[in-house]
Amino acid sequence: MRYKVDNVRNYTETKGWLCGQFFPDDSIQKNSELEVKYDTLKPGDAYPPHYHPHGTEVCIVIKGKLKWQLDGEDSVLSDGDFIFLRNNVTEAILEVYEPTITVSVRTPSIPNNKIDKNEK
Repeated sequence: MRYKVDNVRNYTETKGWLCGQFFPDDSIQKNSELEVKYDTLKPGDAYPPHYHPHGTEVCIVIKGKLKWQLDGEDSVLSDGDFIFLRNNVTEAILEVYEPTITVSVRTPSIPNNKIDKNEK
């Protein structure tokens, strides 16, 4: 199955996820080795603090500007900036300053690999 970015941008069924273990077994997007997300954020959006017990992730800001928190340290990221996360690093998007597009890649894709810090 082939998608154009214009199609991904509006692909709300999976909240921007392009592949991962959470897709149906008969889907070409099913992948236990890799998760990829194309995310569009707008001012007012935020992601609460969470971490992933397993794997590594890279997130690239394609366009826009936002405040990301990693293990309690705030950073403002904009066009072309990226973060690299190892397992157990607490992350949160605190504020989106302008419409922002990010691409995130995580490996491996493991069920229940996101722990919300507010649920503890």
